[in-house]
Parts: sequence; C-alpha cells; structure tokens
Amino acid sequence: MSSGQAERLMPMIVDVLEGAGLAYKDLQAVVTTMGPGAFTGLRIGLSTAKALALSLGIPLFGITTFQALALAYRAREAAHSFSVIIETKRSDFYIQRFGSQAQPLSAPQALPFEEAQAVVPPEDILIGDGVPRYQNLCEERGYKLEAARICMGYSAPDMACVLMNFENSEYFQTGELPSIMPLYLREADVSFSKTKQRVLAH
Repeated sequence: MSSGQAERLMPMIVDVLEGAGLAYKDLQAVVTTMGPGAFTGLRIGLSTAKALALSLGIPLFGITTFQALALAYRAREAAHSFSVIIETKRSDFYIQRFGSQAQPLSAPQALPFEEAQAVVPPEDILIGDGVPRYQNLCEERGYKLEAARICMGYSAPDMACVLMNFENSEYFQTGELPSIMPLYLREADVSFSKTKQRVLAH
C-alpha cells in the first residue's frame, strides 16, 4: 500500500483472527518483516508488531523482506543461487543475492540498474516484484538473462512454516523489542520549503 496503512492494519488483524476463530490471547508469537520498504509503512508495521508483542507478553521475531522471499522461494522448489530484486518505485532496485539454501551471498543494497548488472550474474534465477522492470531494462539494453523467473511474494503461512522449521531460526532476529529495527537502504526524502520563513526568535 502506498498510503492508509495505519487505518487498515489493525482491522485486517482483527478480521484474520476472527476468520481463524482465534483471540489475541491465543497468539504465541508475532513475526514481522523489517524491510526494505516504504518508510511510513515500515514504521507503522513494526510499531504495531512491537505493541502486540509487548501487550500480549509474547516473543517478537523479525526477518528482512529479502530473506522472507528467499526462504519462501526455496520452500517451493530447489534452486541454485538466485537474486531477490524488490521494486522501489524509483529508478533503482533493492537487491540481495542468495545461495541454494537461501543463505545470503551479498549484503542488501539499493542499486541503479547499471550497478545492479555488476552484482547480479546473468545465470541467476531472479525473484521478487522488481523483476519485470529489471527484465525490461535488460531487454532494452541487450543484456541476456538465462534463468529469470518471477516469484512475486510470500504469505503468512509461508512465514509460519519457515519460523517453525528450526533450521531457519538463524535468519530471524529476536530478543529485546528495540533490537527489531527497520532495514533502510537509503536516506529519507526530505525537502525544504522554498518560501522564506519568518523568524520569531533568535
């Protein structure tokens, strides 16, 4: 969502609980992605996750969006190395490479297309919602992709299965609530007014 997260998130949680025949007291843990993503969306999502965990006295687990996509993809089919490419709605891409067991092979980065070419091998399978635009740019500029395919996302059941699988526990952050922090890969957009402001005091 580009906006409206604060108004929609809690009613969505209530609807999911009611649909499952559960109450807040039945929850055993809260799992949240930590980004990258929109600044406002990340802050709202993480604040809600922390508030739920704190008020219910249950653990909070955090995982990056990159790792969530990688683990969900690995759970569906065997693969060699692959790259997760996430749409930024700008000229660049969020990118991270993973091995066949969904282990990170590179640090998460925000890269323009030209620099992404040096990071993403042409033989990598590509997953994520940034792949269509990335593929189009490759075609426009004559770059060949050997194994590109699109795995757009992951679901809550995907993450529940991943969390319950002990071998994946290293990919989740847990501990004190302040330790679960958003993953920002670029500075916030801040603009200053071009109108001269009155100085009320020095």
